[in-house]
This record gives sequence, C-alpha cells and structure tokens, in this order.
Amino acid sequence: MKELVHPLFKAFQQQSMDYFPRGELWIGTKVLNGAKLEDNVEGHLEIRKSMGMDLIFFPLAPIPLPESDFSYRYFSIEQVTEARKLTRGFLGVVIDGPFQRVVNKLGLINFLSNFSRDKNYIAGILEKEATIVRGLINDCLELNVQAVVVADDFAWEKGTYLHPKDIKNFMFSIYSEVVNRVHETGSLALFHSCGAISKIVPILITCGFDGLAGCQSECLDLVAFKRDYGKILTMLTGIEGNFFQTESLSSSQEQRFIRNLKILGQGGGLILCSSCGLHSPNNLDRLRTLYQLANKTFFS
Repeated sequence: MKELVHPLFKAFQQQSMDYFPRGELWIGTKVLNGAKLEDNVEGHLEIRKSMGMDLIFFPLAPIPLPESDFSYRYFSIEQVTEARKLTRGFLGVVIDGPFQRVVNKLGLINFLSNFSRDKNYIAGILEKEATIVRGLINDCLELNVQAVVVADDFAWEKGTYLHPKDIKNFMFSIYSEVVNRVHETGSLALFHSCGAISKIVPILITCGFDGLAGCQSECLDLVAFKRDYGKILTMLTGIEGNFFQTESLSSSQEQRFIRNLKILGQGGGLILCSSCGLHSPNNLDRLRTLYQLANKTFFS
C-alpha cells in the first residue's frame, strides 16, 4: 500500500494513541436545522468547526439532490468547489459506487433477480454507472479533495448479498482503476459498505483501498479485524449506531465504546466516526458526550 502522504493521515498511523482524529460521513438535514444551521456547505463546515472535527465529507451526486431516504442530502460538484474555496482543512467526498447506483435504480431484489438470470446484462449496467463514478472522481481530484469514499452497500448483518467471488469478478477492475486514479493525485481511496464485509476485505485491499469508512462494529469481529488488517487499513469507525438510540448512554454502552477504541486505536489508524451518520437533532449532544468520554479515558 502506498504511503499515507497527507500530514493528517500520517498522524492517523502513529504508533500511540495520542489522539483519535474525528469526522463524519453523513450529517442529516435535521441535525443542521437543530443546530440552527442551513443544510448547505457553510452549515456543514460550521458543524465541523463547532464539534472539533478534523475531517469533513460531502456526499456527492452528478446533480444536487435534496434530503435522501436516509435523511441527508447530496451535493453537486459546484458545491464541493465552494467548500474547497472556504476551507483549507481536510476535505473528502462520499460517492455512491456502481453497485449502489444500480441498486438505487432497480431495487435490491430486482438487481439480484437480474443478476441470477443475466450476468452480462448486469456487467453492462455496472460499467455504465462506473463511467459516471469515474467522472465525479476526476472532477473532485481536480479540486484537491484529499479523500474519496466509494460507497457500495454489498452486505447486511449476516454477510454479503453476492458471493465474494462474484464481487471480485464484477468489481475488481472497476475498483482498481478508480483507486489508481485517486492515488495518482496523492489522495486517499476509502471504501464504505454497511454490514458484515469481512469476507470481501481482502479483495478491497488487493484493489488498493487505503481504509474503510463507516464500517459497522456491530457486524465485525473487531479483535480479528484489527489483528488482520490494522497495519494496512485506516478505519473510520468506533461509534455504534445504537449509541444514538437510547435516552442516555448506559454503563454497558460506555464500556463497549471504550473497548472498541482500545482495540481499533492500538497502533494508530483510527478515525473516530459513527457507522450510520448523524440524522437526529440530539445526535450532536450524544456525539459530544462520546468525544468527552474518549478524551477523559485516553487523553486526560
């Protein structure tokens, strides 16, 4: 794997837990409105500043889209250009990958049905969507975006929707090309999928991805994952989705949060991030509580 050239990411690979860098992939409209901010570039940058985050990501689409089914909005390349002008900080984008774009159009059941009947047809439409993804990535790299997250939700809590061999056969060349293009500019290529993705991580590593973004600790064996991949992958994770779903953090949740950080932060390579994004107005208060707990436990 190439050296992580950005100064902030060099810090992520440090050999001691002096600090857990922080960032979020998705910040929903209701979160910004609850903080009395507009869901626009300035609002997202203000959230990063007020929360003390080190990274900011913008979900990107070919055209600006309003709030999605997951409560967050997509931004256009023009808006990412605006963000780049407004900040010298670490800026990343989240781009739906070819699989995700096809599933968004066909629906997962229809995709799987078509896949079982005519793999050549699926290969064709995946390549068509890959062309759009490549164009978006090229546009972002011209803006000196430092990280590109390719988001393809291949998995649920028990495993992947497709056999790992099929994922390799249909996605390896696409991912390898995308990652190589990102690396040409010195930027970082990260991958996101919900669910139990352990069986496809070796494929992602072979493609050259630098890390995993928003990986769900609820669906992964953290001890095994860190042992097997911690020296070669940076992980944006550590905050489980259910930490936001209770009125207050229970003792068991606090203990699990600290345990996760001890495992994932060992030797560096951890960026503290939620697995599900921020979608409710009270998420910011809970995030502050988690940040404070991490500071008190590891850095006081």
